[in-house]
Amino acid sequence: MLLEAQNDMEPNHVWLVKVMENVGGRLLLRYEGAENAANDFWLFYLHHRLHPLGWTEKHGLQMVPPPGKQWIGTP
Repeated sequence: MLLEAQNDMEPNHVWLVKVMENVGGRLLLRYEGAENAANDFWLFYLHHRLHPLGWTEKHGLQMVPPPGKQWIGTP
């Protein structure tokens, strides 16, 4: 499953995350395009930074990859 996640330091920037695991509503998330699991993180499914697909466009925000992450191909 894919979701959109706001950057914790720059909330106007959003990037796709893939749900890797769900443990009682806690989601292990991986940024789409991340090279490995080193940047995975956990958020509760109701966290204010998580949104359904299409939320970014609807709110006029930008899809921007998180800074400092390792990406497959061109970041």
